[in-house]
Amino acid sequence: MDLQEYLQDFDQEYDPEYHLVKIEAPEGAYHCSLPVGSLVHFGRRSLAYVVYMLELDPVDERKARACDIVKAVLELQDRDPISRTYGIWPLYLEEPLSVMKVPDWNYASFVGSQLIYLLRRHASVFPTGLRKDMQDAVLDAAWSIFRRNSGPGYTNVVFPSAGVAVAAGELHGKPFLVEYGKKLLAGMIEHYAFHEGFNEYNSPGYTLVCLNWCEWIFDVVSDSEVLRMVEEMRCLVWKDYADHFHPGTGQLAGPQSRSYHEFMVERAVCYLENRAEVSIPHRKQIGGNEKGDLSLGFLDFVTPSPCPEKFCKSFVQLEAAPVERKHNYLKRVDGSVVSGTTWMDEEACFGSVNRDNLWDQRRPVLSYWRTEKDPAVCFRVRFLKNGIDFASTYISSVQKENRVLSIFSLLTHKGDWHEHLDKPKVEGVFEASDFRIRFQLIGKDVGICVLDKMQFELSAGDRRLVVHAMAGKFGDRAIEWEVGEEKMGNDKVVYVDAVCYSGASKVFHFAEMGSVIAGAGMELLSQRDSVATAELSIEESLENSLVVAKWSVEDGLEVTGPMFPGAHLCSL
Repeated sequence: MDLQEYLQDFDQEYDPEYHLVKIEAPEGAYHCSLPVGSLVHFGRRSLAYVVYMLELDPVDERKARACDIVKAVLELQDRDPISRTYGIWPLYLEEPLSVMKVPDWNYASFVGSQLIYLLRRHASVFPTGLRKDMQDAVLDAAWSIFRRNSGPGYTNVVFPSAGVAVAAGELHGKPFLVEYGKKLLAGMIEHYAFHEGFNEYNSPGYTLVCLNWCEWIFDVVSDSEVLRMVEEMRCLVWKDYADHFHPGTGQLAGPQSRSYHEFMVERAVCYLENRAEVSIPHRKQIGGNEKGDLSLGFLDFVTPSPCPEKFCKSFVQLEAAPVERKHNYLKRVDGSVVSGTTWMDEEACFGSVNRDNLWDQRRPVLSYWRTEKDPAVCFRVRFLKNGIDFASTYISSVQKENRVLSIFSLLTHKGDWHEHLDKPKVEGVFEASDFRIRFQLIGKDVGICVLDKMQFELSAGDRRLVVHAMAGKFGDRAIEWEVGEEKMGNDKVVYVDAVCYSGASKVFHFAEMGSVIAGAGMELLSQRDSVATAELSIEESLENSLVVAKWSVEDGLEVTGPMFPGAHLCSL
């Protein structure tokens, strides 16, 4: 990871007219209604640029530019204490808080943390008046965090929120904020102990970001009790990471709750190599930003805290092969548990969560394996509406070793592309021309073939993922199965689709469409292994309004899920 190269990227983005960096509005910006690709001035990323300049090249010209940028960013904050958006910032200059349909309250933590870092590490750069404005902005951000009061299940936000509250309290001599930050951290520790894991489970991006936030807190706060709690949480995050990491592919094995990429990005690989002192196979990400999110780039300069020694070996080799690990992620008051299963051998891994929805950041069924031509190929299961991952779908799975059995249903209380930010005006009512479940494999020299009418093989190198299809229906329509392939950059995508509907655009009322019966078995095999010939069945249990799927492989697999669309429980 060349930080000077990142600084050059920032230099190219800087707009001296507005004293902010200018980029193209990206895909996946849930809180932004501006057209993808339109030029926007990004305040949060601009502060990351300030950190890069002051850390890597603090000449007078850059110091002056840093002051100009900070002034421009401070002007974007809502400073009105009776305002709904008090203490936060918009994403972009072009879409101020007053017109944002869905403001992002996380920006109190994300931008506030950058200002705190600058005040702690580079305060002398900023004139007295500007420095006071920065301190006041941090205080407003801390009060916004307190007013929002995020719960401990929001893993990637509680860390910076607690840090901003404590740092602002120390900066302004407000013990109440320090105690509030401690309360957030204590709540996370208690929450983890009860659930035995993080609700935002096993995220390739957020797990490492949480470790980075811990290091940032070490740099910017002094309260000894806070530092003790942060170290306790840091060790738990490392344990979670070590339990799910697959050394053979250099990937975080499934299942994953929050992911923006198919493969680990460069920054994540470099972080692991640095903290654990290991060498990680690096598989280039497909398209997008291989470097990751540079708006969090200021975390590249925190003082490194090494991986606890007892976990370092997990990033080099498995303790045994094959190995199967079970993890709890969420225990509900009704006694149900959201849990994951991860199976690994030296070259491959296969993981699943027992139930979740399928919005575009979810990876509820996920596999990686290594080939001679590719450090990792990636298999995942998706549900697409008009070609885009659809959040109002539900998957129930059971896994034993290298086999997974899954069934699918529809949700009536979630959104379209996002879980809740774009809910329809009437719950569970969507217009679509295409609904399909996709089983896809991405990588170099991946292939696909039809073994028989209801068996499909996705292959690469010495491994193959066999999809065992089941007859099903989508309301009053029979599900049809088809295969296909496409290019994605220098990689190839092959897929098997369970086509639920494809035709003229129409409105679907989920609550009125009747039962959904859809499912498949999946097994990860070597080319030498025989494909299972055991019977698969899926049937309706009208008495309990459940779908029951069975696969009579060795020891048997059986999974149940909701028969009708509804507000079924999901992980978050």
